[in-house]
Amino acid sequence: MPRFGPVKKIAHEIKKLRAERAACAKKLAEIDALFAALGLATGGATAAVAEVAPAAAPAGRPGRKGKRKRGKFAVSGDVSVLEFVKANAKCTAKEVNAHWQGEGRGGSANNTLTRLVQDGKLKRLQGAKGDRGGRYDVA
Repeated sequence: MPRFGPVKKIAHEIKKLRAERAACAKKLAEIDALFAALGLATGGATAAVAEVAPAAAPAGRPGRKGKRKRGKFAVSGDVSVLEFVKANAKCTAKEVNAHWQGEGRGGSANNTLTRLVQDGKLKRLQGAKGDRGGRYDVA
């Protein structure tokens, strides 16, 4: 079965339901016209159906203001984190992230910290009991 099979099936079903809905709305309009010609009240059921419009497709993810721009910095993220850890021995990831954001960098430094530990440039020390995460020092 193709990977997008269920998605296409659902899209087909939605298209079919919208066509059925349009046909029913047309029939209801004909019934309303007949009732109006005879001077009878419809009971208001068709008015409620006529007011319901098909849902519009969402216009992107909410909260996004546009494409994120890639920052350019004089010092790379790796060097910035290494210098900060050298200057602040046994600092926490929270402190490194505060420094990272203070430089105007987006996101967090967590991926950079992990990469530097894996490359052997930093070592991760055990944090105090009950504290989340660890502390970092130069290897």
